[in-house]
Amino acid sequence: MKNIIFYVKEVGMLPYTAEKLLKKLNNHNLHLIHTTKLNGKKSTDFDISESFQSKIDFSYQSINDIFLLLKKEKAVFISYGHNSLIELSLGLLGNIFGIKTIYIQHGLYIEKNKFFINDFKIVLKKYINYLILFIFTMRYDYKYCFKNIYYFLLNKTEFSPCKLNLFFDEDSLNLLNTYGEKVIIGHPSSLVTNHMNNKKIDFSVVSYIQQGFLAMGISNITRKEEKKFFNKLFQHLKKLGFETIQFFKHPRELSKNYIYLQSNEEISFFTSQSEHSNLLHSGLVLGHYSTLLKQCKNIGLYTIEIAFPGITNNEYRLSSYLKLLNEKLYESVKKKENITISNKYISWDIFAQKICKQI
Repeated sequence: MKNIIFYVKEVGMLPYTAEKLLKKLNNHNLHLIHTTKLNGKKSTDFDISESFQSKIDFSYQSINDIFLLLKKEKAVFISYGHNSLIELSLGLLGNIFGIKTIYIQHGLYIEKNKFFINDFKIVLKKYINYLILFIFTMRYDYKYCFKNIYYFLLNKTEFSPCKLNLFFDEDSLNLLNTYGEKVIIGHPSSLVTNHMNNKKIDFSVVSYIQQGFLAMGISNITRKEEKKFFNKLFQHLKKLGFETIQFFKHPRELSKNYIYLQSNEEISFFTSQSEHSNLLHSGLVLGHYSTLLKQCKNIGLYTIEIAFPGITNNEYRLSSYLKLLNEKLYESVKKKENITISNKYISWDIFAQKICKQI
C-alpha cells in the first residue's frame, strides 16, 4: 500500500484533477496538500472527498507536517501544477527524499499571457510562505535547490522538477522544460461519451464556457461589473435569435455568486463536468481561452473566442465578435447534422487508468 500525496493549488480544482483518480486508488493511503487559503478562498466553500486521510491547507506553519508526509513509507508525490515556487519546492523535496515525483498536465499552457494581479496582498503573503518552504528545502541540499531554481527562473517558471511528467500531446510536452522523463498519455475530454455521435446540432442553442478569471484573481472587475457583462452579452445573443442559453460554470467559481443566472428561466446553468455533453448540440459556443473551448472547436462545433473585461487595457466591445455571427463561416456550420469526436481525445476514465499505471 502506497502513500499517494496530491498537490493542487485550490480545492476547487479537485473535480478535474485528483478526484478523477480516487476510485482507482482507493486501496492506497491518499493525502492532499493545497493552498486554498493562501489564494484567498475558503476550503469549506468546496466539497472535499472523504477519501483523503489527511488534508493540509499549506502555510509556513504546516511545513513540518509536509516534511513528515513526504517522508512516509512508499510515498508518491503527484503535482497538478508547475509554475509556482511551492510546486518547485515540493517536487525538489520529493526528489531529495528519494520518492517518486509525478507532474500531470491538467489544462492548456497559457503562461505566455501575463494577467493583471487583482490582490497584491494575497500574492505577497502567498509567496512569502512559498519562500519560507523553499528556504527549509535548501537545508537538505542547497546546491541541488539552487541549480533547479536557476532553471525555474531561466525558463520563466515553465519548468517541472518531477522525475516523471505526463502530458496530453506533443505540443504540450514541448512547452514545459524538465530534467525528468516526459510521457504523452493522451488528451482527456468530458465530451467523449458513448452517445455523442447521436447528438444533432440545435441552432437555437448557444453555450457560454466560463473561465474563472475572478476566482483566480486575474481580472480587475467586480462581481457587479461581471454581472453587467453577462447581462449585456446574453441580451445580444437573444436579439440574434438564440432561444436557449447554456452557461457552463468554471469549477473554481462558486455557484452562490451566480444566483441571478440560476434563477433566470431562459438560462440553463451547469456546474458539473458530467454535464459537458450538453455542449454537443450547441449551434454556437462562446468562451475565452480554455481547454474545453478548444475541444469544442476540434470536434466541429462553431466556436468564438472572446475577450473578457478587466484583463487587457482595451475596453471590451461586443461588436468585435457579434459581427462574426453573420459570416458565411457560421452559416456553413448549419449544414452539419451530426458531430464526430476528434480521435485525439480520450475519456477521463481511460486517462485515469493510464496515470494509475504510472504510479
